[in-house]
Amino acid sequence: MRVTGLPPVAKELGPLDVKRATHAGGKGYTMLPVGGVAGLYLQITPKGGKTWILRTAMAGRRVEMGFGGFPTVTLAQARDKAREARDKIERGINPMAERNAAREALAAATRKGLTFSEAAKLFLDAKLDAYSNEKHRYQWRATLEQLAFPPLC
Repeated sequence: MRVTGLPPVAKELGPLDVKRATHAGGKGYTMLPVGGVAGLYLQITPKGGKTWILRTAMAGRRVEMGFGGFPTVTLAQARDKAREARDKIERGINPMAERNAAREALAAATRKGLTFSEAAKLFLDAKLDAYSNEKHRYQWRATLEQLAFPPLC
C-alpha cells in the first residue's frame, strides 16, 4: 500500500541490472531510475550508449548533471558522485560551477602561453622550406605579418 503525498522510491538496481539495461525503443533517450540516490538515472541512447545523469534542483531550477558513461564510471562510482553532488547542493555550493572552475584552472595551467603570432612564425620557419619558389615564401610571410600579427584593438 502506497502512502499518498510521498514520491515513489525507485528500486535499487545492481551492477548486472545496469549492464543488461536496454533502450525502450523509439527515438528519444530512455531514462532508467537507478535507486540508492534520489534523482540518479541511467540514460540509454537509441544506439545503446549509457551515461549517468543526476536530475535535481538548484536555485529553484531543474538541472541535469552528467557523471560519465558506463562502464567507465561504475554504478558505485555514480552513486558516490551523486551523493557528493547532492551534499554540496544542500550546503549551497553549485557543483557544476565548481567543476567548470576546476577545468578552467587546469586548462590555464596547461597552456604554454604561446601567442598566435609566435605559433605562426614557428610554423612558417618549419614549413616554408617546402616551397621552392622564393616569391611564395615571401607572400606567405608577408600576408600573415600584415593581416594576422598586428594586435587587435
